[in-house]
Amino acid sequence: MSIKHTGKGKFSKSKANTYSSRLSHSERKISFSFTYLTRNGNYTLEHYCKNKNNKGKTAISLYEKLAFLSNHTWEDVEAKPNTFKYERIEYNKLNFSANEKAEEKNSIEFSRDTKVCVFRFNNQNGRIIGVKREGCPTLHVIGLDLDFSAYNHGS
Repeated sequence: MSIKHTGKGKFSKSKANTYSSRLSHSERKISFSFTYLTRNGNYTLEHYCKNKNNKGKTAISLYEKLAFLSNHTWEDVEAKPNTFKYERIEYNKLNFSANEKAEEKNSIEFSRDTKVCVFRFNNQNGRIIGVKREGCPTLHVIGLDLDFSAYNHGS
């Protein structure tokens, strides 16, 4: 549905068949939301930039990864997880919580077994951690792991 201006200060809703609404889920590019970004400052870019010397390099690497992912579909990611440096873990493995109090119309239910998407970036030194709803191309970013403390990375 789109909203268009009809003149005289009025707007009307129309069910115009926009390009994005005609695409199937598998054809839509990945998008990002930061609505559920944790309130735990240890897992945000702001905290890391204030406390590290390579903040510019990390921010650029994060931007490059988001830009790269936004030019691909979830079907691409699922087909070649190694290419996208992608893995999934359970929400209960995280050492922080998502901002579950975020006010969103169709909020995400976070349970112990909720699958969390993890994308590595910055030469494997950083992680974008997010949740994806079934049938939706949006990755809801809940945190960034920039010092390997967000979950047990194994040995």
